[in-house]
Order: sequence, then C-alpha cells, then structure tokens
Amino acid sequence: MSTSLDYLERVAARARREGAPLGDVSDRVIWRVAEKQARSFFGALAVCTAGYAAAAVAALLFAYAFAAAADDPLGSLIQTASVFTTM
Repeated sequence: MSTSLDYLERVAARARREGAPLGDVSDRVIWRVAEKQARSFFGALAVCTAGYAAAAVAALLFAYAFAAAADDPLGSLIQTASVFTTM
C-alpha cells in the first residue's frame, strides 16, 4: 500500500514542478468548432431547401392537373340548381 502512495506522491511532486503551457489555443479551438457547425448547418439547409422546392413543384403540378381536368368548376353546382328551379 505504501509503494502506491509513494508513487502518487512522486507524481504529485513532479506535477507541482511543471509549469503550465504558455500558449493559448482557445481561439483556434473555437474557430474549428464554429467552422464545423457552419458546414453542417449549410448542408442541412440545402437538403431542407431542396425538399421544400420538390414539395412545392409537386403541389403546383397537382393543382394544374386538377384545374385542367375541371372544364367548369361551378358547372355541377349550376346543373344541380337548375334541377331544383325547374320543379
């Protein structure tokens, strides 16, 4: 038991003698993290924009096909109304 404590004491004494590093890397770390987040954000934005555009095109095509199929959208309503007025 005393040998492990002696070892820890030697390591602690060596750690007290060592000085802290003089350089500051926090700015570089923050820039790297921000750069990675920006890249992932723009990738997700591109995917969402493409999906939105595809959904909008599909909705426009559906609306155009629906409008082209209906010759007179109010025709069925007018025909029903004329049946009741002739009675």
